[in-house]
Amino acid sequence: MNYYKSLIKFGLALCVLFLVDCRGVGTNEAVMPNDSVAVNVTTLKDTTCFNLSQGGKCNILANATITYPDKFKDKITTEKLQKLFADFVLDAGDSVSFDSAIKNYAKMVINQYGSEDSDAPYDDEDCDDETVYRYNSDINISVVFNADNIITFCKEETVKKNGEVTMQTHNYYNFDLDSMTLIDLPRLFKEESYDDITKLLKSNLMSQNHVKTEAELNDLGYYNLDNLTLTNNFFFTKDKIVWSYEPNELAIASVGEPQIGLSVESMQNYLCDNSVLLRLI
Repeated sequence: MNYYKSLIKFGLALCVLFLVDCRGVGTNEAVMPNDSVAVNVTTLKDTTCFNLSQGGKCNILANATITYPDKFKDKITTEKLQKLFADFVLDAGDSVSFDSAIKNYAKMVINQYGSEDSDAPYDDEDCDDETVYRYNSDINISVVFNADNIITFCKEETVKKNGEVTMQTHNYYNFDLDSMTLIDLPRLFKEESYDDITKLLKSNLMSQNHVKTEAELNDLGYYNLDNLTLTNNFFFTKDKIVWSYEPNELAIASVGEPQIGLSVESMQNYLCDNSVLLRLI
């Protein structure tokens, strides 16, 4: 298995931050997009292939562009934030160092595909021979919010089979820079308010689609509204929290990934004590 990693050369100070669409920051040096967290970018590539039981080979290629926290306040807080990033965004084990988590990420993505036999994978130069299936996993990890001592990373993954997109997902990870913890629902809302907020989500979904009833949503392909619940897959804007749902989670695949935003103002009565959302009011 070949492993390739290129860290863009120091001195190119190009920084382009796309908010919400998960395209991320393009830079080579630690930069501070909107707040005090300096970020950096590295790109990784790994590939392998294995035999198929019906004959031929399966070729797997993983490309990853990773925007990661590089500096925050001091060495200790930087290491805490990097550990959070490695644990949750890169899904690394507790015993894995941050550098190793970054270095091995593309390899971990490939390992998720597994193999149909116990033979060792082929070297790259043999992978194109008799290839039946070719899978590409393109991952882009970027910053989508960085203010009010909150930083949000988005992991966008696009999977292609023989050149055609078969799946695209976005997963969001929100970190409280004051307490150095992952921001989840209990850090935002009173538990008894979840049902009321879910009703707001459904109402806003209807408004976004310019309909007035659930039946009309069904006609648009939202066939699984029972799955419309509060989840931890959300991100912040300057005055909203936006929930993102996977393809087929609420609606048919052609609808894509529904996103439903609620203003912080509309949820003030549901906030728990010391809610992170109070910073956005």
